[in-house]
Amino acid sequence: SAVLGSGEQWISWIHMEDVIRAVKFIIENQMLGVVNLVSPNPVRQKDIAAELARAYRRPLIKIPASLFKLLGEQGRFFISSQRVIPERLIFMNFQFLYPDLEKITIPHGVKEL
Repeated sequence: SAVLGSGEQWISWIHMEDVIRAVKFIIENQMLGVVNLVSPNPVRQKDIAAELARAYRRPLIKIPASLFKLLGEQGRFFISSQRVIPERLIFMNFQFLYPDLEKITIPHGVKEL
């Protein structure tokens, strides 16, 4: 796994089980409009990279931001930051099974991403 640039950029993520449960919840509650399907706890990119390196027993490498800047506008995607919160799901009292990255486990038999 790799730390991209400083690694301080925010990453919004969600466990697949929570995606499925949230879609069902949205349908059952007839929620209209935009609903952010993300965990209520975004993480820093360096933290998710470290967790993946730990889970897959791989080294953690650092890729300098300057390499991404050479790619122009497309490269900035990798070092940009968005801290998205699922405000509507929280307001509707949706209960996440996996709100925190630390609770995620890698399934047996999975070797690489």
